[in-house]
Formats: sequence, C-alpha cells, structure tokens
Amino acid sequence: MEFYIGDALRHGVRLIPPCSFEMLVRLTFPAPSARVESTERFEAIYPLLKEVALAPDISANALKHIFTFSSKLAGGQGNPALANEATAIAISVLTQNVDCFKQWDVLYKENLEASVALLNKLVDEWKDHSLKLSSSSSDTLTVKHAMNSFRMKNEKAITEGVANPSLVLFTKKLTSRAN
Repeated sequence: MEFYIGDALRHGVRLIPPCSFEMLVRLTFPAPSARVESTERFEAIYPLLKEVALAPDISANALKHIFTFSSKLAGGQGNPALANEATAIAISVLTQNVDCFKQWDVLYKENLEASVALLNKLVDEWKDHSLKLSSSSSDTLTVKHAMNSFRMKNEKAITEGVANPSLVLFTKKLTSRAN
C-alpha cells in the first residue's frame, strides 16, 4: 500500500481530494443522534484514510482547503467528537504548511468559536506543535504576524462586547511562546 501512496504522491495525484476527505470526516464523526450502523465502518478505515489525505503534498491549495473546512468544523456545532477531530486536523495542517496561518487570519472572525478552540489547543500543546513548524525566518515571521493579528482582533472583539475577555489571554500566551 505504501508503494502506491508514495508513487501517487510523486506524480502529484491526490488519492483523497479535500472535498472527499471532508465528507469522510463528517461521516466518521456524526452527531450522536445521527449515528448509524455504517458509522462503525467509517471509524474502522478512517485512520488510514486520514493518513493518506494528510500525506505531504506539493499543493498548498489542498492543505488550505482542508484547513478551511476543518477550522469551520472545529467550532463544534454540538458535536464534541467532530470538533476535537477537526481541531486536530486543522493544527496538523498548520504545522505542515505555515501559509495556512495566513488563511486562518482571513477566516478568523468568521469562525470565532472555532478559532478560539484552535488557539486554546495550540497554547496547551505549543511545545509539541512548535517543533513541527519550519524554523525559517519567513515562516517564523508568518506565525508571529498571525498571532499578533489574532490578538488585535480579539482585543477589538472584546471592546465591542462580542467576545469573552479570556480570548486575549490565549493569544498573549501563544504570541509570547511563538516569539
């Protein structure tokens, strides 16, 4: 199986396109009331298919697409299992391609609840995730810029009464760790 996966990746073929991966995530982690017998089949094959879907890819667009859908799902929508998995996927994609931090900056206010979940997870696990990030000066600058942007957006949301004051704490902690 690894031979086929590696060969396909060398030729730039996505074995599992981002839109198919999104459907797989939703089918594997349905709302508790929507679980059906076939859900167990998706749960059984999901780890392998996730690995294939998130395999290194030269296409930053595929990773940005995966980040976009996973960051939206990370907000929960009343489904903690889906939110946790989506958060893990979004963070994995962020560590694979630092340009996804730019994508996150664009999407941040649209998905405030999900962004808070991602920030919280990043703060809690920064030591683990920071090791996976590129240490190039431009990548470090991209992450710092995004964190500063998040902090400013959070402060603005708090002064407008739209967000919880604890938001600023998350970004301040993360910004200090990223520096």
